[in-house]
Amino acid sequence: MKFVKELDMVLLITGKDRLFCSVSLKDLENRLKQLHMGASISALSPYQIEKVKSCHLFTVAKVDNEYYACAATTHKLNIFKYSSQLQSFVLKRELETNESASCLLFTSTNIIYGTSKFHTADLKNFQKRDFLDASDTSLAFAVFGTTQTRSFPIAIFKVSLGKPRDEFLLCFSEFGMFVDWQGRRSRKGDLKWTRLPMAFEYHHPHLYITHFSSIEICEISTDMKFDISATPRRFIDVPDPRFLGDGLQPSSILLASTQVKKLEILSHKAPPPIGLSRNMSVSGVSITSGASVANAILEQSGITLDPVLNRSPSNHSICSDEETSMAIGKNPSGTPRSSRRDNLRNEKKDNNRISFRFFKGNRKSQYEG
Repeated sequence: MKFVKELDMVLLITGKDRLFCSVSLKDLENRLKQLHMGASISALSPYQIEKVKSCHLFTVAKVDNEYYACAATTHKLNIFKYSSQLQSFVLKRELETNESASCLLFTSTNIIYGTSKFHTADLKNFQKRDFLDASDTSLAFAVFGTTQTRSFPIAIFKVSLGKPRDEFLLCFSEFGMFVDWQGRRSRKGDLKWTRLPMAFEYHHPHLYITHFSSIEICEISTDMKFDISATPRRFIDVPDPRFLGDGLQPSSILLASTQVKKLEILSHKAPPPIGLSRNMSVSGVSITSGASVANAILEQSGITLDPVLNRSPSNHSICSDEETSMAIGKNPSGTPRSSRRDNLRNEKKDNNRISFRFFKGNRKSQYEG
């Protein structure tokens, strides 16, 4: 789900057919008012954008004062441009892909996307090409060898905040590398993941990596000459974590932790700069406040929250493929990998960490402080 406040619009993937749709922000706010007043909630009618379905990933961005959106399906990228006259996104081009896209990022002139490797297409004539520069011999293993090594693109982020030239962090399944706007290496060495990554999120200057039962936080230096091998890393134990988006506080993120009988909604505020311990305690995890769309989503899912608590909606686009994420966290028998994760913090309870317990059948939830 992505909020585009300037267009009074919410973009989302919805339904079993995974339709790429838009909803009026005002309509959504009206439904929330009905919910808070205890009145019956009238159904929302999402507008399907250009009949796109089987969508698993999308992004939206403002480029040269024009809004663009890109929705990925199995072997296609659908690129849209917002029409102020029609007050909707209009399809500009369909690009064929060799595999399903795993990540998307708009730049000032292009869209970069990852399949078996990273590609780019300009937004004027939509010509596509490999993003990484094959003439840069230091990138040969990433340009030619990722298929053989079974290391594939997962995410891409712009890390050059406030700099005249773009710099990007490309995250593969086994490593991460920094490149410039021409696809040439910008920093010596690669970031190595300490554990198998499931997903990535970047909030300057921190890179968040979710693993099976923890979150790794890497502080990305703005100094391009900084020794990458010395990148500060911190860890938080969170069973089966999943990114939800931005929190209400600056530099904070929202996370969900799915366990056997309960779901935890967590907020984590970015740690201070270099200088603290590499291992962060769980006291940095807490629930945020602020009424939001997440409130309705959680309540409709059968979760009842304490009235003093509110959640913040995500303003980042996310992949809708929950089945894949959940499958990764299970063993062949279909049961969770660790039955003791549900009691991970029973020995040392954190008063700032709050969980909500599900009960199947009656759809009731129990607040657990």
